[in-house]
Amino acid sequence: MKTVFKKAAALALTLLLASFLVFLAFQLIDGDPARTMLGAEATEARVTELQAELGLDKPFLTRYFGWLGGFVTGDFGVSFSSREQVGAILAPKIGVTVTMSLLSFALIVLFGVPAGLFSARLRHPAAVAAQTFFDQLFMAVPPFVLGVGLSWVFGILLKVFTPLEFPSLTADPAGALRYLFFPALSLAVPRAAMTARMLRASVREELNKDYVLASMARGASPRQAEVRHVLKNALPPTVSFLAQTVAELVGGGVIVEQVFGVPGLGGVLVDAIGKRDYPVACTVIVILAFFVILSHAAADAVNLAADPRRRGGEARV
Repeated sequence: MKTVFKKAAALALTLLLASFLVFLAFQLIDGDPARTMLGAEATEARVTELQAELGLDKPFLTRYFGWLGGFVTGDFGVSFSSREQVGAILAPKIGVTVTMSLLSFALIVLFGVPAGLFSARLRHPAAVAAQTFFDQLFMAVPPFVLGVGLSWVFGILLKVFTPLEFPSLTADPAGALRYLFFPALSLAVPRAAMTARMLRASVREELNKDYVLASMARGASPRQAEVRHVLKNALPPTVSFLAQTVAELVGGGVIVEQVFGVPGLGGVLVDAIGKRDYPVACTVIVILAFFVILSHAAADAVNLAADPRRRGGEARV
């Protein structure tokens, strides 16, 4: 219970620091939201009036704590540009981004983990050379380039989905998932190759340790030794990497969302930054930060469950 409390406190403190830094960054960026909204021809009197309406004439800390208090209570404020409630703007976008990220993560695990385990047993020089080639090839392809290719092949040529016409996730969940499969795949391919490579290296390192030979000397088959001992010690680095991957999928799918026309948080964030709409931008970034921190906390929990000795900081053997 004490450990859980410490983790929760660290999560809250990290989010608080992230929110402050994000809010501060928007104060330092050149550009006045009021002037951006009114245009270059606006009079100073009208700009001053709008600044007062938006609360921009108040001191920085007053605005920050006002925004933070609303955020904690679920009131994310009002968008500067559209004058809509930020929560109403983001609610449908969060579901789309999270669904795409989870689908991409599932594809990474589905392809990366079996590929890593299978290739760890390869010893023939030609097979090792082939796996190295494909590792480098898949890791080198940027997701947005792969996204353009998938959109052209499956969207334009094969008509599996209609590019830039995203079905509603609530009205047509099957169509939305079919559409999201391709941006999720473009995000997953490089990360699946990295996952396979990392897991393969960890498994090979563990297979060469004395405790594996001792286990087999006591009668365990190579497969039993791998399942009982090797995987337990080889998985934690891969789990930590996958946690980082989740964070990057949630926060790094902005360009891929633009390529496929997915109406997620990425497009909202880009638009909000361009318009200096910091109530929207700050809320999106803090939400993304929450998912990043939560994914790392989940990775710690999984690693602890896989190897309880890590609770006391003991080295693996």
